[in-house]
Amino acid sequence: MNQCKSVLEHRDKLWGELSESEGNIVATRVGVIAREILGTGRAAETGKRCTDTPRKPAPRLLLQCPLPLITRCSLELEGIKEVLLAHHLAGARLPSASKGSDREVLVREFLSQVFPPQFRFGTGAIVDASKNMTGQLDIVIEFPFLPSLPAPGARDRLYLADSVAVVIEVKSNLTSQWPKIRASAAKVQSLKRDWRAHASLDTMGQYSLFDASKSRIPYLVVSFKGA
Repeated sequence: MNQCKSVLEHRDKLWGELSESEGNIVATRVGVIAREILGTGRAAETGKRCTDTPRKPAPRLLLQCPLPLITRCSLELEGIKEVLLAHHLAGARLPSASKGSDREVLVREFLSQVFPPQFRFGTGAIVDASKNMTGQLDIVIEFPFLPSLPAPGARDRLYLADSVAVVIEVKSNLTSQWPKIRASAAKVQSLKRDWRAHASLDTMGQYSLFDASKSRIPYLVVSFKGA
């Protein structure tokens, strides 16, 4: 501020009218004022900060960061769950037989969009090499490398245990149908998949040899109600 007063004392004079000493004083004072403004950000005459005047904020570039993979999967699964529940509620007033059939078709159509195309989805019974057999199962997903036997004039099939990848039962109420689920699961768990030693050749020409193995068929239950 003191430097500004020194300059104002000579404001009515042109530069050519100043003496050499007065010109040196003004030049020195102007230089000091400029350094103050640049160094402190304050206006030389008022002493207020130059940033006190409102300024529009500079536009920010918003970057759309992709969601973490686990979050995206959770959102996708939650959406699929809502769709399945909506279909279930839509058929709630249909006859019991129709409701069960509709739910099974719905799940099969959904699963066929998730699994690779070489897997086949159907319904029927399963038998193993020891002649153990299940009852009617809602959804049977079979491997593509072994056959299954169709029932003439029906969509049901008889599956060889070695060709079955997984079994899925579809129930409207898990709690009320739990005894039936346990009985069906016991029959499926009594089956044995008896795979002989076999070899495979992949697309890169790699040859692999697998030992003989025995395993059980995975059994899953999809329910719309119940604990």
